[in-house]
Amino acid sequence: MSHITKIVMVVASAALVATGTTAPAQADQHTFKDRRGDLRSGLDVRTVKVTNNGPWIKFRSRHRNLKYGPHVRGGVVAFFIDTIPRRKGPEFKLYTPVGFHSEYYLMKTRRWKTVPPGMGLGCRIKANINYRKDAVWFAVKRVCLANAYLRKVGRIRVSVRATQIRKGPNRRDWAPKRRHFYPAVLKS
Repeated sequence: MSHITKIVMVVASAALVATGTTAPAQADQHTFKDRRGDLRSGLDVRTVKVTNNGPWIKFRSRHRNLKYGPHVRGGVVAFFIDTIPRRKGPEFKLYTPVGFHSEYYLMKTRRWKTVPPGMGLGCRIKANINYRKDAVWFAVKRVCLANAYLRKVGRIRVSVRATQIRKGPNRRDWAPKRRHFYPAVLKS
């Protein structure tokens, strides 16, 4: 074997080792960027983060400029969660109003529609809207999602829909785009 061949093999081996040791550390968490300017309002989605490790699965979306108060046009942020790759569409929807105080829900879905309509799952979830950081945050117990379909929850795909409520037709910003998911975030 020539000297150059040995050097190439050592460099290639080092690259494989480095890739193999760093990839799993980031496989359970990822932040996705969304196109800016889909909505003129503060609900315009900027980033979506999924953390898929431990007993809680966490979701966060950042927006342009969230506002709160009686004179603010409200809106809704919904996270559509896909846990069964072979099924068409998401299995769950996390939903919260933005701009005013109200309840948040976790619901089962089929083909992007809530089933049965308006029925929330009785799971423990955490939610927070931080108007200073323009962020909507959810955490749901992994066991809750698993029990809903009697199967383990591994990889997670997510889509986010921000809806601006207004006179006339509502405006929506889908991240990444209407009824599409970001790539899967693997469980660590």
